[in-house]
Amino acid sequence: MKVTLDLDVLLSEGKINEEEHNKFSSLSAQTTGSLGFSILIAFGIISVVSGLMVMIPSAGTAIFFGVVVFSLGFAIRHSQSEQWDVLGTICISLGALLTGGGLLYLAADGYPGSFNALVVLLVVLIYAAVSALSKSSFLMVLAVLLSSSLIGAMTGYGYASYSIVIQNPITTVILYSLVGTGLYQLSKRVPIAYEAITLSGAKAGVFLVNFGFWVGSLWGSYNGFNEGYYSPDRVMNLSPDVFSVLWAVALIVTAVWAVRVNRRWTLNVVTVFGGIHLYTQWFQFFDGSAGLLVVMGLVALGLAVGMRFVNVSMKEKEQLVKVEPTSS
Repeated sequence: MKVTLDLDVLLSEGKINEEEHNKFSSLSAQTTGSLGFSILIAFGIISVVSGLMVMIPSAGTAIFFGVVVFSLGFAIRHSQSEQWDVLGTICISLGALLTGGGLLYLAADGYPGSFNALVVLLVVLIYAAVSALSKSSFLMVLAVLLSSSLIGAMTGYGYASYSIVIQNPITTVILYSLVGTGLYQLSKRVPIAYEAITLSGAKAGVFLVNFGFWVGSLWGSYNGFNEGYYSPDRVMNLSPDVFSVLWAVALIVTAVWAVRVNRRWTLNVVTVFGGIHLYTQWFQFFDGSAGLLVVMGLVALGLAVGMRFVNVSMKEKEQLVKVEPTSS
């Protein structure tokens, strides 16, 4: 369990004495010192590995050093020394990233835009397994996001612009709705140490579902990208109007559910995507008229004020029912 306490406030209120205050403060200082030293060593490892990879730039170099750094982190984590846990976690995560990146680059034969589905799946499984081993939520999120490339999702960069490509919106919405729901249900059944990891994967699924709806509300489900192979998007071929309505319904239903089960993160995310949905359709279908902009601005302000009160209420309820578990 992780509990945050203000020692100065507890001392001033008489809930702890001076001796206890000094004892807990010294323990905190020791922990902070170990954390700072671990981070410093981790930066040193990253610098050395980065320099060697620049000197010997190849996928094999990345894989080799990835395995070495991962093994180092694994040994540290199993040394039964709690003060080095952070360093071990960093090394394990860094090793997994180097190994996975090297495998992807090797499979792409040097061309970042191409990939081998089996290798991508292997890297997804590696990231998921290592996330459980190191209790790293970051790697679980990365595993879920990387898996979306198997159904045509990608990102891009041009001069002063970024892009997100969802080639199969229906497939994305259906698949990651199942992934998110499954991981959320799993989080209630796994040991508490793994709850944060599974919830992080579920949250990544929520993002992908909304991105699928967003692209679908603009282009529909069949946009010509998914030629040449079977996809539900080619069979169902939903129009942008249908996607827009379904997205609105999904956001409302999810928001109601989030309030009922006291999930503040989910409520805030669907509210943000609700605003994105609102403004997207305003520009897309209503030509951005000034009058409608005023109305939508007032609606947005009302939602912001309402969300403030809801968040405060949900936060108070959270503090009453549980203590937050430690997460990586």
